Amino acid sequence: MHHLHNDQIGDIKYSLLEQDKFREVHGSDWELLMGQDIAVDSKLALFTGIAKLPDARGVFLRGMNLGRSTNTGDSDPNRPLGSYQKDDLKSHDHGIMTDRESVAKYSDYKRTVFEVARDETIRTQKTGGPETRPRNITVYIYVKVNESIP
Repeated sequence: MHHLHNDQIGDIKYSLLEQDKFREVHGSDWELLMGQDIAVDSKLALFTGIAKLPDARGVFLRGMNLGRSTNTGDSDPNRPLGSYQKDDLKSHDHGIMTDRESVAKYSDYKRTVFEVARDETIRTQKTGGPETRPRNITVYIYVKVNESIP
């Protein structure tokens, strides 16, 4: 059930097929991107010099900056190809407006009277889950590492 494809070394494919079925359809030259070592004589290793595939399990892929401004692209512009970048949240703050009425309500609730000092930090309640993410679906991510002769 092998088909001729125009896929080249280093091409990445998203798929809903598990590895055995994927290779049945696309051939054995594909590997899941899961951080494993690759053969030093594979064409991908020879072309790129990498000995270990990136681990794409559970993470999003990001294009290389290639000179794009860090204001509109990756804020860490010189990351090596295939390198991992931990999650982060862009630095920001939240202003809280208070007035005498809200301070009084808070004072009545706590049964204490207080004044908010000019440099005092008032924190909002936490909200959200364990990570910042867009809506998404899960897929397998494969890379072509070799080119078998048919």
